[in-house]
Amino acid sequence: MAAERRLEELSLGVIFSNRQNVRKTYKGLEKLADSIQQHGLLQNLVVHERPEVPGTYEIDAGERRYRAIKILSERKDWTGGVTCLIVDRRDSLNVNTVEN
Repeated sequence: MAAERRLEELSLGVIFSNRQNVRKTYKGLEKLADSIQQHGLLQNLVVHERPEVPGTYEIDAGERRYRAIKILSERKDWTGGVTCLIVDRRDSLNVNTVEN
Protein backbone atom coordinates (compact mmCIF):
# COMPACT_ATOMS: atom_id res chain seq x y z
CA MET A 1 0.00 0.00 0.00
CA ALA A 2 1.41 3.41 -1.00
CA ALA A 3 2.08 5.96 1.70
CA GLU A 4 -0.21 8.99 1.83
CA ARG A 5 0.86 12.11 -0.08
CA ARG A 6 -1.03 15.36 -0.40
CA LEU A 7 -0.52 18.92 -1.63
CA GLU A 8 -1.15 21.69 0.86
CA GLU A 9 -0.29 25.37 1.15
CA LEU A 10 1.76 25.94 4.31
CA SER A 11 2.95 29.15 5.92
CA LEU A 12 6.71 29.66 6.12
CA GLY A 13 6.41 29.73 9.90
CA VAL A 14 5.55 26.02 10.13
CA ILE A 15 8.31 24.79 7.79
CA PHE A 16 11.74 23.94 9.19
CA SER A 17 15.07 22.81 7.75
CA ASN A 18 15.84 19.12 7.98
CA ARG A 19 18.62 18.48 10.48
CA GLN A 20 19.65 15.38 8.51
CA ASN A 21 19.99 17.15 5.16
CA VAL A 22 23.19 16.01 3.49
CA ARG A 23 23.72 19.40 1.83
CA LYS A 24 25.65 21.79 4.08
CA THR A 25 26.37 24.73 1.75
CA TYR A 26 23.85 26.90 -0.08
CA LYS A 27 25.33 29.05 -2.84
CA GLY A 28 23.45 31.22 -5.30
CA LEU A 29 20.39 31.84 -3.14
CA GLU A 30 19.97 35.48 -4.20
CA LYS A 31 19.95 34.45 -7.86
CA LEU A 32 17.46 31.67 -7.12
CA ALA A 33 15.29 34.12 -5.16
CA ASP A 34 15.27 36.49 -8.14
CA SER A 35 14.31 33.62 -10.46
CA ILE A 36 11.47 32.53 -8.18
CA GLN A 37 10.25 36.13 -7.98
CA GLN A 38 10.25 36.40 -11.76
CA HIS A 39 8.90 32.95 -12.70
CA GLY A 40 7.21 31.69 -9.54
CA LEU A 41 7.95 28.51 -7.65
CA LEU A 42 8.12 25.85 -10.36
CA GLN A 43 8.62 22.85 -8.08
CA ASN A 44 6.93 22.25 -4.74
CA LEU A 45 8.81 21.68 -1.53
CA VAL A 46 8.54 18.12 -0.21
CA VAL A 47 7.99 17.94 3.55
CA HIS A 48 6.90 15.57 6.31
CA GLU A 49 5.13 16.39 9.55
CA ARG A 50 7.40 16.60 12.59
CA PRO A 51 6.07 14.06 15.10
CA GLU A 52 7.48 15.96 18.08
CA VAL A 53 5.57 19.14 17.11
CA PRO A 54 2.33 18.34 15.25
CA GLY A 55 1.35 20.97 12.71
CA THR A 56 4.97 21.74 11.79
CA TYR A 57 6.91 20.27 8.91
CA GLU A 58 10.50 19.40 8.03
CA ILE A 59 11.89 19.73 4.51
CA ASP A 60 12.81 16.58 2.61
CA ALA A 61 13.41 18.21 -0.77
CA GLY A 62 13.71 21.87 -1.68
CA GLU A 63 15.92 23.39 1.01
CA ARG A 64 17.48 25.88 -1.45
CA ARG A 65 14.04 26.91 -2.73
CA TYR A 66 12.85 27.33 0.87
CA ARG A 67 15.83 29.53 1.74
CA ALA A 68 15.32 31.60 -1.42
CA ILE A 69 11.65 32.09 -0.56
CA LYS A 70 12.67 33.22 2.94
CA ILE A 71 14.91 35.83 1.29
CA LEU A 72 11.96 37.00 -0.80
CA SER A 73 9.78 37.10 2.30
CA GLU A 74 12.33 39.23 4.15
CA ARG A 75 12.43 41.60 1.15
CA LYS A 76 8.60 41.71 1.24
CA ASP A 77 8.54 40.20 -2.26
CA TRP A 78 6.79 37.00 -1.15
CA THR A 79 3.54 36.93 0.76
CA GLY A 80 1.41 34.00 1.67
CA GLY A 81 2.37 30.39 1.90
CA VAL A 82 4.19 27.74 -0.06
CA THR A 83 2.53 24.79 -1.77
CA CYS A 84 4.17 21.65 -0.41
CA LEU A 85 3.91 17.96 -1.15
CA ILE A 86 3.45 16.36 2.25
CA VAL A 87 4.82 12.82 2.42
CA ASP A 88 4.75 10.17 5.09
CA ARG A 89 7.68 10.37 7.48
CA ARG A 90 8.72 6.83 6.43
CA ASP A 91 9.39 8.16 2.91
CA SER A 92 11.29 11.24 4.02
CA LEU A 93 14.80 9.79 4.15
CA ASN A 94 14.44 8.30 0.68
CA VAL A 95 13.21 11.61 -0.74
CA ASN A 96 16.04 13.54 0.92
CA THR A 97 18.69 11.14 -0.37
CA VAL A 98 17.36 11.17 -3.94
CA GLU A 99 17.06 14.98 -3.96
CA ASN A 100 20.64 15.55 -2.82
